[in-house]
Amino acid sequence: MESSQSKYYLTAKKFWKTVVDIEKTADSYQLQQQIEFHKRLLNIFQAGSFYYLVFNMYTGDVEVISEECENLIGYKPDELSIPFLMERIHPDDKPYFLNFEYKVVEFFKSLPYEKIKSYKVQYDFRFKRKDGHYIRILHQAIQIDYDENNFYRTLSLHTDISHIKQEGK
Repeated sequence: MESSQSKYYLTAKKFWKTVVDIEKTADSYQLQQQIEFHKRLLNIFQAGSFYYLVFNMYTGDVEVISEECENLIGYKPDELSIPFLMERIHPDDKPYFLNFEYKVVEFFKSLPYEKIKSYKVQYDFRFKRKDGHYIRILHQAIQIDYDENNFYRTLSLHTDISHIKQEGK
């Protein structure tokens, strides 16, 4: 993992910190149940190869990442962190990524508590695999651990959609 943190990561982390002001220890059983539930659906509905991760908004990093990441992007789970992943986003897509993250945070902060479960975030960007080739990743995320005041964790899915979308925003 890289120890330095880019300005893009630090900016995104500021956005994420606006929706959580305390760290919450995950209920590992409940978290695993949520992951298993969503994994069953993922295998049916995905349009390409994918991996998933659980993102902790307070720490700004990964808590869980699936083994499928190695097949898709060439890195093993223990090599990955959010700063490391963000550094591999195509340079032209980084401002686009930050803009989406900002808007997503603002949107979720404005939602009534009971409506949070009804929304999913979705956008795509180019990602540099370990072999140096870029693929287009569809990033999808849902809130899986939150309360009336804070968002703690999201379940994110990264799907290779290179075969569907080659260019454009």
